[in-house]
Amino acid sequence: MTVESEREAPTPRAVEAAAAEALANKPPGQRRARFAAPWLALSVAVAGLVAAFLISDSLRRTASELAQSVFGSGLSPSERAPGQRLEAVEPRVAEIAEKLARLEARPPPSVPNLSELRERLTALEARPGTTALPADLPTRLARLETAAAEAGQRRTEGDQLAGEQAQRLLRLEEALGQQQAAVARLARETPWQQELARLAARLDELARERTASQDATRRLGVVLALAGLRETSQTGRPFVTELRALAAAAGDEAEWPSAVRPLAALAETGVPSLRDLHAEFPGAAERAMRAEPSAEAGWRERALDRLSGLITIRRLGETADDTPDAVLARTEARLASADLAGALEALAGLRGKPAEAMARWRERAERRLLLERQLALLTERALVGVASP
Repeated sequence: MTVESEREAPTPRAVEAAAAEALANKPPGQRRARFAAPWLALSVAVAGLVAAFLISDSLRRTASELAQSVFGSGLSPSERAPGQRLEAVEPRVAEIAEKLARLEARPPPSVPNLSELRERLTALEARPGTTALPADLPTRLARLETAAAEAGQRRTEGDQLAGEQAQRLLRLEEALGQQQAAVARLARETPWQQELARLAARLDELARERTASQDATRRLGVVLALAGLRETSQTGRPFVTELRALAAAAGDEAEWPSAVRPLAALAETGVPSLRDLHAEFPGAAERAMRAEPSAEAGWRERALDRLSGLITIRRLGETADDTPDAVLARTEARLASADLAGALEALAGLRGKPAEAMARWRERAERRLLLERQLALLTERALVGVASP
């Protein structure tokens, strides 16, 4: 029993070999804890030596006690009788058996638990400083390198932009300096410039006054030309010369050619005056009253017409009917009040032979009315121009 117990006790070398084997069986990533393995193996070896020493010492004490029990009486085997020796040995054998039973019942000496050591070794290797490298470590390193390159590029761009901004700032400062110098120069030259500005403003004012004076003179000339044309037209004579003078006075006025053009057809022959038309109207009206009646008229109308040829009787003033005598009376009344337009409007109600008899007078009156209207239009424009500043 003692020999078997000694065989079962692990030697320190065996403990070291077991620790080395456990370390060798670990993956390559976990071997990074090799700096802790020697100390762990040394601890295991010391524990094994202590256990072996304790076990061997116990076995020696047990063998010594057994020898003393058998031969401890101090007598040699030849000196004792067989019966005595047997009697003396039996109690000792019983005592030895009892001790052996106690030894067998005693728990075996503690042997280092290798599984516990392996767990501790695994825990040491699993610490943060000894963990295996992540599988995506190359990718992460590549990302970091890319980010560093981009940061460098951005820094380069930022330096370039800063340089450009610095150049721009220098140009702005230079321009500001030039502006400040110009302001200072203007401050020194301000009195002269103010005087020059005052003189320039005065010259502009004089030029405007001269232009206004020229315009007023021209328009005044237009008014005078119109007055001469009107005076000549009242005589019934042609007024070609006066019309040319009016065109020359108007100058480059844009609205004058269209206003003067209708007078060109009247200037060649002239137009009768209102006094001439008033003097010619009684004779024209008498011819209209003596005009032959129409074929539809009966013997009574024809007899009265013949009698009217002997005696001429005409109404005077406004009348309400539409007989030739009434129409002529209304025309004459409006002509007497210088209402030439109203006289022509009343004369438009005349029909038949009387209307044909009044055709020449109507045409002369219409020429006079056209001249009066154009002269009124030109005079109004000329007076507006003279009154304008």
